[in-house]
Amino acid sequence: MNRAYKQSNGAKKGFTLIELLVVVAIMGILAGMSFAGFQGAVRNNRVKDAALNLTAFLERVAAKASSMSEPLCIKAVDTKTIKVYSGCTVQEGEEVDGSKQPDQLVTNEDNLVDSFALESTMNLVTTTCAGLCSSSDNTCGNWLSVGKGVFVPKLGLSAAPASGYVCARYGSTNSYAAAFKPKEKNIVEPLINIEGSGWDNE
Repeated sequence: MNRAYKQSNGAKKGFTLIELLVVVAIMGILAGMSFAGFQGAVRNNRVKDAALNLTAFLERVAAKASSMSEPLCIKAVDTKTIKVYSGCTVQEGEEVDGSKQPDQLVTNEDNLVDSFALESTMNLVTTTCAGLCSSSDNTCGNWLSVGKGVFVPKLGLSAAPASGYVCARYGSTNSYAAAFKPKEKNIVEPLINIEGSGWDNE
């Protein structure tokens, strides 16, 4: 009799299955949103770090070329590693079956001066990074292309080429880190492009 009275008044213990499912669904949505935000923050930090590290490395190469009073060239030996050599030359590609083969940068491991490796999530881009070079600057290009990344000592100026860049990509995303030297400046500067948002200093 007493139990029937409590039930008729609507008193109950615990939660219904529907209520539990709603709470679990809300928690899942919130966790997914925070995980996506966390992944974005990790990506942004890694891209920024790569841009800063590439820039510092290229400034170091320019300083070494000046201190050694010798031209130095940079070469991508794989998707993560750049090596710096002295005494390098460009060998013109031969004609094979009517088509010209690509030029080759000839280096000697005995002349290795320095090297740099990106972290595991970043990969060097050996083609173009769209939008870095202005259409009016015909000297600008990817320094990892054969013959482009030659650092020649110049009195009172950076040994870096007149303009150009080295670019790296975060995984398979559209997020890029670059060390870029515009023609009108005497320094290499870090730039980032997060998911196609455009090149920016920060």
